[in-house]
Amino acid sequence: MATYIVGVDTGGTKTKCIVVDESYSLLGVGDAGPGNYRVAGTDGARANVERAIREALADANVDSTETIVGGFGMGTLDTDEDYEIITGFLDDIEFVDERYVDNDVATAYFAITAGEPGVVVIAGTGAMAFGRTDTGERGRSSGWGWLFGDEGSGFDAARLGLRAASKAYDGRGEPTDLVDAACTHFGLESFDDVFTDVLDEIGHAKDIASFAQPVAETAAAGDAVATRIVDEAADELVDAAGAVVEKLDLAPSPRVGCLGGFGTSDVVATRFESKLRARYPEVVIPEPVSNPVVGSVALVVDRHEKSITPDDLLALDAEIEAYSTRE
Repeated sequence: MATYIVGVDTGGTKTKCIVVDESYSLLGVGDAGPGNYRVAGTDGARANVERAIREALADANVDSTETIVGGFGMGTLDTDEDYEIITGFLDDIEFVDERYVDNDVATAYFAITAGEPGVVVIAGTGAMAFGRTDTGERGRSSGWGWLFGDEGSGFDAARLGLRAASKAYDGRGEPTDLVDAACTHFGLESFDDVFTDVLDEIGHAKDIASFAQPVAETAAAGDAVATRIVDEAADELVDAAGAVVEKLDLAPSPRVGCLGGFGTSDVVATRFESKLRARYPEVVIPEPVSNPVVGSVALVVDRHEKSITPDDLLALDAEIEAYSTRE
């Protein structure tokens, strides 16, 4: 009987599931709502995870009576209590015969390294660095949340961009195209409307973080203020990576990759890589993947002490991208 690997990646907005065969070829894809129990509740998270798995298995034409091994990258798995809650509701998904569960930051690491020693820096709405040695020792840096941390994240860059725009609009700060960029992005007739149309309406950090992309685009166009924000973000991301590299003694030639919409934007990625190479001239920077769910597959392979390479994961990532385009 064939064995199929189910890879699951959950977050605060969606859950993605893929099914692969023993050669790591994509067979099916499934999507559902948030699998983060702090967002959807335990019942909602379980239902969304199960829905995504069932959809992927149906897409792959794999019967749930087959041997199915699952790798789960779960958002907000930070404490022993989180682990008990999450594994508790995953136990209800009976047709997964064998299951490996880890934080989604750890599976992002697997997506970049395929389990080899290294560090992943995630720069999306938040920011965090995570790494592992060849003996399994783990280290992390940053990721302390939007209130007093997450330096170098999309939220941080967006907040700094809006602060710079407000100063420029008042005449307190250096002129910047971020004023017009904010009006365009948020659909404002005037920056005065930022109070009523943005601050009063936005309910989550990710909504503010959406302005990070215009900040990056404004920097790429040569705006001095936006460029400084991007440079500072890159510095923060390199500092986060460096803290883990030193903690785990991975120098002088660490493997360090970056994931996340803000961190992988061209202008940020270019500065991040340049500053990282200045600190670690022998650094190996792997190509980023677009679908961190591939790391959940690598998690299973790692726990089974089998072999998967970064090239295998890039090929699987490309299959998922081709699937999405076909859809």
